[in-house]
Amino acid sequence: MNALGNSNLHERVGGGAGSALRLANGAKFEMALLGLLLLTAGAVIWQRPILERTIRFTPQVVAAKSHKLFSDQDAGGGSRTSARGPFSWECELRPGNAYPYCGYELFVDRDRGIT
Repeated sequence: MNALGNSNLHERVGGGAGSALRLANGAKFEMALLGLLLLTAGAVIWQRPILERTIRFTPQVVAAKSHKLFSDQDAGGGSRTSARGPFSWECELRPGNAYPYCGYELFVDRDRGIT
């Protein structure tokens, strides 16, 4: 009880507005939860069209600039690479670098190999 004799007057008057605010916040949370649930269900149902992507590499499709051979020659090594076809290459590791290497890089993006 306070000095005026009103024990819970403030709580009784403001109680309705507070509960309405709590109810609105709860509804927002439930709507967000429902939205996430629907997104998850949609992702599960339509997973194949969303995630499946097929890229076919054939010698006819691969352009001359869509691949790149590299070796340790750029760093002073003696390794050599040679192309035998669009998907075929040969690497000969030779001494001359502490860590000899060579490789083949295939570009999926057509513009990537053009420099």
